[in-house]
Amino acid sequence: MRRYLQTLSRMLYLRSKPKPNMKPHINSMITSTPQLKELQPHERMQARVEKPIDDHQKSGKSEPKKTEYQSTFDQLFRSLTRTAYRPNNKVSIIGAGDTGMAAVFSLLTKGITNDISIIDFNDEKLKGELMDLQFGSKFLPNVRLRAGKDFAISSDSKICVLAPCCTSVHDDENVDQVQVNAEVLKAVIPQLLKYSPNTILLVAIDPVDMFSYLAWQISELPKGRVIGTGTNLYTATFQYLLADRLGLSPSACHGYIIGENGYSCVPVWSGVTAGGVHLQRLNPDIGTENDPENWAELHRQVLLGEQEVRDHKGGNSWATALSIADICASVLYDKNCVRPLSTYVKGEYNINDEVFLSVPCVVGGAGVTDIVRLPLSPTEITQLQRSADIIKIDQNRMKIVQ
Repeated sequence: MRRYLQTLSRMLYLRSKPKPNMKPHINSMITSTPQLKELQPHERMQARVEKPIDDHQKSGKSEPKKTEYQSTFDQLFRSLTRTAYRPNNKVSIIGAGDTGMAAVFSLLTKGITNDISIIDFNDEKLKGELMDLQFGSKFLPNVRLRAGKDFAISSDSKICVLAPCCTSVHDDENVDQVQVNAEVLKAVIPQLLKYSPNTILLVAIDPVDMFSYLAWQISELPKGRVIGTGTNLYTATFQYLLADRLGLSPSACHGYIIGENGYSCVPVWSGVTAGGVHLQRLNPDIGTENDPENWAELHRQVLLGEQEVRDHKGGNSWATALSIADICASVLYDKNCVRPLSTYVKGEYNINDEVFLSVPCVVGGAGVTDIVRLPLSPTEITQLQRSADIIKIDQNRMKIVQ
């Protein structure tokens, strides 16, 4: 009996002893832990809760790293030098009427600029115009368009174009439209200069000579940085009619109309050429009352043509817009082109009054830098002086309160 008990005790001892190269049973690991032997049963449970053994610790694997969230933009691009590109070709159009929006369209489609801000006080009109252009932006060169009544969107503009607002009241006979536009300029120009102190003001509101002078007074900018569209469109129309009568391309004919942008403007017949030939040498009486060919009819068509367009469709917005785009291109690309623009002419051609009227100007990146002194005939000088007198009378009628 004693031998049997000794043999059974030895068998139990050998069974509980761990075998070589084998993991010990989990119960034996727990019971053999010195720390747990010293703890009471309820303390052992608390120790296991405070130090749980997770699946990764059991398997011996490290916990995977958490990946940071990446936006669609970050996943799509690997930016190298993505910085803000700020070219100096920004144009702000103040006035979202027919002329202003036609100017925006002309600037974009001709590729003159792709950075335009439109400012007006008619929110609904602005929203519609902006959406209309944005929806077609795929067909334009990477345009950046803004619209609103906050002048901050015009900041750092190279050119600020002053065009008629879309809330014009010209149909109301009881309202003095000239005085209304004068008040608008007094409110708008200081705001533009606040955000774009180095801008060039391009005035495209009729009567353009008077408002160019007013804009210069309000802004106190150098004379060359306030420009009126002047007779640039008149001159283009004049050259077209010359070419049409001679059966040539308008680029083959040259001739200026200067002075007031109105009925007192002066066609410079002494300088009209076709293919480089002075027509006055062929016909000394060209453009006069004694001209048997009645070339003066072209000047009359220039004056009446604008009114005829207005009678048919209410305004000549497209032609004016193309003229604006032409001037903007000369400034943005520093072309130093010669254009008949409204500028300060006191001291030229014996004009003694402070007036703006159109004479050939060199226009480039700094605005108007030079006036081209045309060798006018005595008759043309007299007509230009009379044009300046008419502009001065109109200026005196306008109530300007600084």
